[in-house]
Amino acid sequence: MTYQDVISIKPSIFKHIIVDANDPTLRDENVVFLRTLLRQKGPMTVRDIVGEYENNNNKKSDKTIYRYLGKLIEARIVAKVGKRVFIDEENNIRTETLYGNRAYLFLTAADIHPFSENAEGAVLLKRDPITKLISLLLKKRFGARKTDEECLKKILVKRHTNAQDFLIQTIESGNEEIYNLIKELEYYDTGIILEVVAWLGSIMNDPNIVKEIEKCFK
Repeated sequence: MTYQDVISIKPSIFKHIIVDANDPTLRDENVVFLRTLLRQKGPMTVRDIVGEYENNNNKKSDKTIYRYLGKLIEARIVAKVGKRVFIDEENNIRTETLYGNRAYLFLTAADIHPFSENAEGAVLLKRDPITKLISLLLKKRFGARKTDEECLKKILVKRHTNAQDFLIQTIESGNEEIYNLIKELEYYDTGIILEVVAWLGSIMNDPNIVKEIEKCFK
């Protein structure tokens, strides 16, 4: 069948999703298989998806696939991203909906960092005690008698924000090899990547970060 895919929505680099890490959309093996398909193969129709399940010896009906897609759309992981245009056997122009991931990298609610600008509720409440502990650990290193925890907190929030920006910019300027590697990642790998890039980005974007932190210790 000859067809043309018309994509109206392209995936963003990075997206926070509100579902918990134990949500079925992230743990159910059938839904995980669908997420993996869309990540590795790009936008697909329900017809494509049904065929992939059959090839995996796990036959599913159209109705079941629509149910899986509904869960992923509700979680804002997947979206209707375009249309496949084709000519049927009776020479009529037909279309089918294309479904695809909304982003290359995802963070779940469980992965939100206490120093993220998106932190709220119980996660945000962790920010002050963590800042206090960090300040106590660094106090001796800087030979300080007292610390300005608000000063340190602002730097840590800024560092985390810069890390996300650095990660997005790095991926956007990347090549096909980078995108292919991203396709192989699971969603829970994103937090690890972000944490590593945070330090690299901080050093590369602001070599004087140690001096900046030192100002919080007197």
